[in-house]
Amino acid sequence: MGRLKKYLSQEEKIEAQKEWSRSYYWKNKEQIDEKAREKYRQGKQKKRGV
Repeated sequence: MGRLKKYLSQEEKIEAQKEWSRSYYWKNKEQIDEKAREKYRQGKQKKRGV
């Protein structure tokens, strides 16, 4: 006998994924923002030729 399904419908699964994604974002916002800033700066430097 297998385990019970955690989500009975596709909508429940999608909603759970969205909730997890939001939770992850707010827990790791500082690192995500810093990584985005660094990537942005790298792109600016490449365009300038520095």
